[in-house]
Amino acid sequence: SGLPRMRRHEAGASRVSELRHVQRPQGPFRHSQVRVMTRIALDAMGGDNAPGEIVLGGIEAAFGLEDIKVLLVGVQSQIEAEFAKHPKESSAALKSGKLEIVHAPDVAEMDESPVSAVRKKKDCSINVAMRLVKEGKADAFVSAGHSGAVFPDSP
Repeated sequence: SGLPRMRRHEAGASRVSELRHVQRPQGPFRHSQVRVMTRIALDAMGGDNAPGEIVLGGIEAAFGLEDIKVLLVGVQSQIEAEFAKHPKESSAALKSGKLEIVHAPDVAEMDESPVSAVRKKKDCSINVAMRLVKEGKADAFVSAGHSGAVFPDSP
């Protein structure tokens, strides 16, 4: 790409082989109203009080954070049940395009072995969310769930 390479000593972490400095657009469009939407894959099934608190946080993020699109990854029926508790907000966020459900039929449970959870459940919410990032369909992944299951799945 056309981004300048950073020297290794500028990169910081020793395990980071190369970083690229992302620059703001140059030329006639640099001050335009065109905005890039950052897509965040949010593990709706992970964490205490999930999916309720996670879905509510996703709805709030879709409204409160400019230039953010939240991809709620999890069991669609459970996410929709949470939407029913906040019909006005969830409907508006969905219609605005800043909130989307990505169905993941399986869940990595807290009492499961983390490695076996992500290996045996290829369609658990953690795997599906990570896959979205890997495929370029999401820019970041966030989970409040089983951290032991997140790390084995990290690239």
